[in-house]
Amino acid sequence: MPRPTRDFVECWLDLARRQRPGRLVGMPAARDLVRQRELNLKGAKSRFANELALDAWSGSSGRRPFSYRWLNVRRHLADLAAGRS
Repeated sequence: MPRPTRDFVECWLDLARRQRPGRLVGMPAARDLVRQRELNLKGAKSRFANELALDAWSGSSGRRPFSYRWLNVRRHLADLAAGRS
């Protein structure tokens, strides 16, 4: 895992551990952490630095579990399990 990612996750977990559920969203420190992360990753394309990117954004970010490629993963796992039998 890249060092900046590890630092972000460690900071996020530290903030989360110090708060009751649901309170993290309203914390200025949490918002600043996310802002800095996006600016570091996307630079001028960040929604914080680019009004066009902000206008094109639907507003959802991480509110639902990832479903990316789960059908493929399940199929591969089933194939592997069938090969062991």
